[in-house]
Amino acid sequence: MLTKPLGIERMIKLIEDAMQQVKLLALVVDDYPDTCALLARILQQKGYTVGYAESGEHAIALVKQQKYDLILIAVKLPAMDGLQTCLAIRKLDPAVTVVMTGYRAEVDTLVETALPRSTYACLYKPFEAEQVLALVEEIGRKK
Repeated sequence: MLTKPLGIERMIKLIEDAMQQVKLLALVVDDYPDTCALLARILQQKGYTVGYAESGEHAIALVKQQKYDLILIAVKLPAMDGLQTCLAIRKLDPAVTVVMTGYRAEVDTLVETALPRSTYACLYKPFEAEQVLALVEEIGRKK
């Protein structure tokens, strides 16, 4: 039970406790299992529950079934590329935060097209844990 006046420290503690109980859901879309595992470990450190998709088609099917807070999509995917996947997901959930991933040499043009239209950022491979954590923290602050 809360009584007035409620001290600011107590209020901050209640808010922090409530935020820790909220499980954020992320989806990693990449056809390399090692990349999925690395990103999952990093996201789990920040409290995310993580799902995986090995293709754009699989990711779209998952987004139709579940609302995600954050989706990381590799630019290079079999069949449907990351940009096509991103645009299809945007039609299903315009509010989801999307981050593209890929090697700099293979993504520059694609990311220049995608970033202004539909993605939050691009993470270049190989990933550094600190870089991913910093981006996830930034996204979390804006949610």
